[in-house]
Amino acid sequence: MRSTKRIALALGVLLSIAASSVLFGNLPLTTSRGADPQGEAKAVRPLRISLFPYVPDQKLIQSVIEKRWKKLHPDVPLDFVTEGFDSYDQDPPADLDVFEFDGIGLDYYVRNNFLSPLALEDAKDSEDYLDFAWKGCLIDGRLYAIPRLACTYVMIYREGDKEIEGAKGLRELSQVLGVGPSKYPKGMTEPVPEPNKGLLIDLSGGTDCACLYLDAFADVTGKYSVRPKLPLAIDLDSAGLADLRLLAGMAGKPQAFFEETWGAPPKRPTWFGEGKGRAFAGYTERLYFIPQEAHGKLKVRDLPMGERNKVNHLYVDMLGLNSSLRGERRKLAIELINVCTEAETMLECLMPADGKPSQYLLPVRASVLKNEKLLKEAPLYAELAKLLDPSTNPRTYRLGPEYRDWLKLNKKVIQSQLFE
Repeated sequence: MRSTKRIALALGVLLSIAASSVLFGNLPLTTSRGADPQGEAKAVRPLRISLFPYVPDQKLIQSVIEKRWKKLHPDVPLDFVTEGFDSYDQDPPADLDVFEFDGIGLDYYVRNNFLSPLALEDAKDSEDYLDFAWKGCLIDGRLYAIPRLACTYVMIYREGDKEIEGAKGLRELSQVLGVGPSKYPKGMTEPVPEPNKGLLIDLSGGTDCACLYLDAFADVTGKYSVRPKLPLAIDLDSAGLADLRLLAGMAGKPQAFFEETWGAPPKRPTWFGEGKGRAFAGYTERLYFIPQEAHGKLKVRDLPMGERNKVNHLYVDMLGLNSSLRGERRKLAIELINVCTEAETMLECLMPADGKPSQYLLPVRASVLKNEKLLKEAPLYAELAKLLDPSTNPRTYRLGPEYRDWLKLNKKVIQSQLFE
């Protein structure tokens, strides 16, 4: 009996060690399912990856990455986590190997030990990254993520509109666009603007309003910080708040606060493509949703949040490693990040496909931004490339380690002050 107990105890210890190794990523990806002498029965544990979800065509991006990954590791499947993890509100689960997040939260993830630091040489072809995006992934000179794509607010208008094109700052744009209606047009259930009049913008999200306020404050002061001062909503800078109110006023409250249906194509780009509204302010990827037949008559410029765009904030989507990764699994995860961020993958994700336009997210590699095929197939990139020129003072938008708590406490209060 003692001998049997010792054997059972030893087996129990071995099983515990094996379970711990699986939990902390120390076992190889391929493990035996049983005592098959010929080794035919194998179970492969996929690499779990979560990509930034708020893009026009997530399926296209996943298929491009999966296809390119299979060429390197056909025996290592990928498990794309598309639900259950929102990097703005949730921490990465322990079994998520690679996750993508908005760079505004980089300092939060590092402070709370969710990211594994990377060696500079872990990033493939790092000299090709645009300077603002590369530096935006560093904290005290140490690399914690690798940039993949970026976006920013832009002003979309129609070719030939010299007044919008020539307006130097937010006030001049306001003089051109005027003040939007304070109530719905008579007989309408949606705030569709008149043809070629007014501004289309979506300010129904509190996070967008809070970030636009900080953008306005940076344009007023000309100051940029990776850890900006995050004031209480009751103690906002009056000039920054005034500029945000000016932007909202161009649209009018019904239009600015009109909520799109989640999961459905947004209506504002469609309205603008049909000739409604004189200008459309939104993220670059909103171009994807404007009917393609209207693209040939569109122009794009920066959206200054003050007298000029002193600090050109860009939201950078970054890929990082779960801090629990070890050994061979960590090496594979780094390879996966490089597949996701290499120039060829980036280009294929941005090219028009299947009769659809480009997603018009911003590439953070110089070689992709200058790619002749991309510029030919998606010509609006020639306009967007100007936003990334060093002369525009492009900076990665970061909000410091306290950003989540600050947003939860203040974003709705900031939003409520737009039309006071």
